[in-house]
Amino acid sequence: MDDAEIERLRSKNMTKVTSRGVDACLKDNEASRVELEILLNGPHAKAVVLAILDVSEATQAAMKRAAPIWRPFGPKESFLYELVTDRSDQGVRRVKNLLDAGWDANLKVDGTQRTALMQVTNSWNPTNRDYASLLLAAGADPDARSAGGQTALDFAPVSMRNFVKNFMRDIEQDTTNRTGNIKDAI
Repeated sequence: MDDAEIERLRSKNMTKVTSRGVDACLKDNEASRVELEILLNGPHAKAVVLAILDVSEATQAAMKRAAPIWRPFGPKESFLYELVTDRSDQGVRRVKNLLDAGWDANLKVDGTQRTALMQVTNSWNPTNRDYASLLLAAGADPDARSAGGQTALDFAPVSMRNFVKNFMRDIEQDTTNRTGNIKDAI
């Protein structure tokens, strides 16, 4: 068996494991709860969580049953902060699915008290702009303070600062979506 064959089998196995995690979220019975608990504590737990976040329905189901999907990434308060470091389109979709499922956009990392919004406003690029939009629409507080007393806008370059201010002004002025979910408008 050559290296390519080993890698192919490894990839096939990972697909099976992550599919089991998604399936366990989508089925609401005792066997699937046990399966999910095992997978979230196993050696491929991060891959399982990312696969769950790839599927909106699975993310919703995991949040509904309060599955500890943050556990493979560390403390709950750091989960979203870590996820927004993924600069891919897939990373943005994962964060959107998590926020749409009801994740708190204002959780602060222990010690530094930084939020995910502070993480993404520190530089101006299209991905950070997308993350900032999602977080603000989900209720992230741009005025929250870190342990050092800074807000997300204090970390932001001028272009990002202006984007956040304009986005917040647009949210405040939007009367078409007052009873709806502003995340759907993005």
